[in-house]
Amino acid sequence: MKIFNEKLYSHFAIYTFFLTFCFTVGLLWGESEFPILTQEKLKEEIKARCVYETWKPEFEGVIQGVAISHNTLEELKCMLKVWEKDDYRIRTIKSVPNPIVIIRKCWVENKDQLEVTMVVGHTFDEVKEYLISQYYGAQYAPQMVRKSDPEVDLKIGDVCFVTSGKKEGTFSSIDFVRNNVVIMMRARGCLKIKLKKMAIEVDRLLTANGTVPRYSDLKEIPHVTLSPKPKPIKLGMSVVLMKPDKKLRYFWKLTGGGVEKDPEGNFVYYAGDVGKQTITVTAVNELGLQHSDTIKVEVKRENIVEDYFFNTSYRKK
Repeated sequence: MKIFNEKLYSHFAIYTFFLTFCFTVGLLWGESEFPILTQEKLKEEIKARCVYETWKPEFEGVIQGVAISHNTLEELKCMLKVWEKDDYRIRTIKSVPNPIVIIRKCWVENKDQLEVTMVVGHTFDEVKEYLISQYYGAQYAPQMVRKSDPEVDLKIGDVCFVTSGKKEGTFSSIDFVRNNVVIMMRARGCLKIKLKKMAIEVDRLLTANGTVPRYSDLKEIPHVTLSPKPKPIKLGMSVVLMKPDKKLRYFWKLTGGGVEKDPEGNFVYYAGDVGKQTITVTAVNELGLQHSDTIKVEVKRENIVEDYFFNTSYRKK
């Protein structure tokens, strides 16, 4: 029994050493090039499976998004919104020069649920890159999504992917690209039967106003302007930037301070660091259109001499 235990211990030690060696090699080698190559290969395979290189817009030009609501789709009239405020986001993709706008909405009624994500960019190439990126992860595995074909009888968008339900004529998801807009729809319950009709209606609304040559030509682009370049302000003080429009969502990117609302409802910048600070605001409307403005603010110390003695006495304590 003792001999058996010694042999078993010896084999276990060798096996443990082997695992440790493999793990160490994996850390030194695997975290650098190997996973990157695997990830890139996976992306290439998914793009090939989805025939990514053939994705082209049916009509040249740019369109605006659509404000999906109870007034837009009759199927939503008896449903409740899950979120009090719709989820607005701005996202930057490495290969895309301009930030894209993402708007998510969700409705529910008993076991029925509809979630819609609208993505609006400046060009067709920008948004198609976003859509294909959604199929890289496990949540949107390629085998779960297939390109629409004549058998599905769902001719919407420039490019369309669907996930069919268990029953014939039902869909649990429909994704499509129309010019510079991506629509991703997810349905549960009885809405799987109605998803096809809703997707067709959304596509019709997207194309109703036609296209324009450039993004800047779209008439419904919101306009945002920060206050004229303010005079230098003192550290710890504030400056009024703008009065917001309740119909728009605002996203801030700034240095050396923060932005809050004052009692009058204005956006105010509070200086938290000395130097030339940059403030950028992006306004987004319900159609997914955006506009940005940037200013620079110089922040100075109130009194260099007093500040020096204050800091010196503080350090002595």
